[in-house]
Amino acid sequence: MRNYFDKQLALLHDKMIHMGSLCVEIIDDAIKVLVNDDAEMNKTVMEIETEIDQLERDIESLCMKLILHQQPMASDLRLISSTLMMVSDMERIGDQASDIAETAMYIIGKDHEHEVNLESMAREAQKMVSDSIKSFVDSDLDLARS
Repeated sequence: MRNYFDKQLALLHDKMIHMGSLCVEIIDDAIKVLVNDDAEMNKTVMEIETEIDQLERDIESLCMKLILHQQPMASDLRLISSTLMMVSDMERIGDQASDIAETAMYIIGKDHEHEVNLESMAREAQKMVSDSIKSFVDSDLDLARS
């Protein structure tokens, strides 16, 4: 029974890493739409956002199944409940990035005074997302604090 539970936790771990990598990717692509006036990239952003939404549902479903069928205790329950909170935040990252790309469609072809700052802010946001996922997956409290 525990072996199955451990496999499900590993699956949860993998899905979280995948969702985190999609969040980093969607931020990059949304900024490309904005800074490079790349209307074609907007389609990619929307596809990634759809995938992030689906992953949120899949991860929430897996968490609920683990809670209902395995009745986890202590650290396992904390892991699952933390995952539920994080997945909601990551889904919102996807929503915000798609909003940036969608809004960028209205200003394509116009001058952008602060492109360098936008790219810099996007890189910082990507680093924060990557570090957040890494700190969660590795249980790295120092990285989480930073």
